Amino acid sequence: MKSLNLTLRQRKLPHIMQNHHTLITGQELTKQLQVSPRTIRTDVTEINRNIRPFHAEIHSVRSKGYYFTAEDMIWRTKSLSAIPP
Repeated sequence: MKSLNLTLRQRKLPHIMQNHHTLITGQELTKQLQVSPRTIRTDVTEINRNIRPFHAEIHSVRSKGYYFTAEDMIWRTKSLSAIPP
């Protein structure tokens, strides 16, 4: 399996989204992770660059929030923190 080059914070983002079950706003993510909105956007870009080869992606809906999708069941049931770096 190809390794993921993500920080711990970046690994937490999809996990938070998976546990939220609906769109989660950038504001809520900034509160949970204690970072700026810009950091969230930058992290989402980097995460997507790393996980797209695995048919997984974080999507954003303007003025609504973010959500996570994955074709492979492993991504839906496992936290990214459990996947080797």
